[in-house]
Amino acid sequence: LDVMVDAGAQQVDTIELHIDFDPAKLQVVDGSGNPASTIVADLTSLSIELLNTADNATGEISYDAGQLSGTPPSGLFRVASIPFKALNESAGTTVSYLSDSDVFYSGSSVYGGGNSSTVVVQAGCLTGQVVLQSHPNPAG
Repeated sequence: LDVMVDAGAQQVDTIELHIDFDPAKLQVVDGSGNPASTIVADLTSLSIELLNTADNATGEISYDAGQLSGTPPSGLFRVASIPFKALNESAGTTVSYLSDSDVFYSGSSVYGGGNSSTVVVQAGCLTGQVVLQSHPNPAG
């Protein structure tokens, strides 16, 4: 599951993500399919990983990343990938952003809301995408 930021023309220099999933249906795994305590960071746009934890017992992921120098990214970009393993088949389970998730530019929130993703668990491979949206910085 790719975690994306859709900032439009707004620059972004820090993200704080808190993601919730059903641990009875999904489990964060590493490249070998073993339970993992972190997700896969994509440091292409935001080059510094500040926090990366995945708790398969509670179904919570926390991921923070930022950029200290250079031109901050804007537009649509990936910040991380969450490799999930399906534990049980289901008609759908939600992966969602918690209310304390945020997107920042120069210390001000530019978070315009996050979209939840529904994962349908069937035999085979899981793919998907969760997108954060920003709004223009009110300070200019």
